[in-house]
Amino acid sequence: MCIIKTNVIRRRIILKLLQEMRYRLSVVKCAKRYGVRRAAAKCHTSPASIYRWIKIYEGNGGDISSLASKSRRPLSHQTPIQSRDHEAN
Repeated sequence: MCIIKTNVIRRRIILKLLQEMRYRLSVVKCAKRYGVRRAAAKCHTSPASIYRWIKIYEGNGGDISSLASKSRRPLSHQTPIQSRDHEAN
């Protein structure tokens, strides 16, 4: 039962990513046809995002998978260094 539930969750995540990539691709195509400002107004997206998506899409040779959202999670974090005075107390 747990394996089936996990597979359903994975499938939903993949479908959501595909939907997002298709949306971004349609916005990029709209921007090429009508211009970035007009596409931004029509698609309720910022021009900066569209410029970024165009750069990524064209930079990777028109690969739709390049339009997938990237993780914003930090790879690591720095722990604060405690001074020796603090350790002595």
